[in-house]
Amino acid sequence: MGDLWEPMPDKETIKMAKEPVISDFSDFAPAKAVQKNENAKYAYVTMWVVASEAPKFVKRDALMNAVEEKAQLKAMQSEEGLDDVDPAVYKLKMSQNLEQDLGGQEMAHMGTLRLAQQLKTLGSKYPLVLLTNDPKLLAIDHNDTKRSLYPNVVIKPIQQGDWLKQQCKLKPGNGLHYQKLSIFGMTEYDKLMWIDTDMTLRKNLDGIFDDPKYDLAGGNRIYGQRDDYFSCDNKGDFCSSLMLFKPRADAVEGLGQAAKSMGYCWGDQRIIRQYFKSGGRSKEHFTHNIVSWSHCNWKKSDPMAVHNQKPADAAAAAAKERR
Repeated sequence: MGDLWEPMPDKETIKMAKEPVISDFSDFAPAKAVQKNENAKYAYVTMWVVASEAPKFVKRDALMNAVEEKAQLKAMQSEEGLDDVDPAVYKLKMSQNLEQDLGGQEMAHMGTLRLAQQLKTLGSKYPLVLLTNDPKLLAIDHNDTKRSLYPNVVIKPIQQGDWLKQQCKLKPGNGLHYQKLSIFGMTEYDKLMWIDTDMTLRKNLDGIFDDPKYDLAGGNRIYGQRDDYFSCDNKGDFCSSLMLFKPRADAVEGLGQAAKSMGYCWGDQRIIRQYFKSGGRSKEHFTHNIVSWSHCNWKKSDPMAVHNQKPADAAAAAAKERR
């Protein structure tokens, strides 16, 4: 789905992550077509938020009740053109929770550092900006040993004034997802690439920032993974798991207005979809050679990144086993 919490990779994708492939970008654009802008400021970005350290107003913001949740599941399934999918299976897909599958709060924060290690291994020259309120992650900046382990990480503490007031009802369990919208206001960067913590990076993504194929139209256009989770056919709506965008000063307010107009938004992804399909904005999709789902025969498309979200039937089996 592309929200902040999703499942851990299976054994096959863990094995895949140990054998990264460095790309010269010839698989999606001729080398001569990519002209680097040496003066531009680019970065990767991700977020990890701990509920216990968040302000009370953030934790107590409105969440859907059971009746509202059921109605919104049905509405989203119809919006995505997935009426032929078993509603029970669709619900499982939309209800997966990364923090639980990572072993709980004590271990889940390590997913962000795993991303930093992958970027470093692949030779990325751009930093990973990590927005967080997690004391374990904040401590990196105050420990020389930890700092040396993650030299490509820029810790961006979430300050008291940074927290966004929720403008719509979210699914219980998604209450903190709304904070992800703050990345669209990070105008100190010319372009950012958001990466979910359940991504496996196989190739260096740096070339995408300056590739003319991905014109961001001054921040009015966004590129992201295609949400073909059920079909794997390169058809589907926008998934916010991997996004290339240009921050704008008015974007966070605009996303908030979009959320308010929706009333019920479930998570950040649905708000982003709504915002970028109106007001002269647009949402475009990366093809499978950029990012693919781990269960969608990713080896065939040889993607630069793999999104490790288990098929809903596998998630159901895992949930049953936990019980």
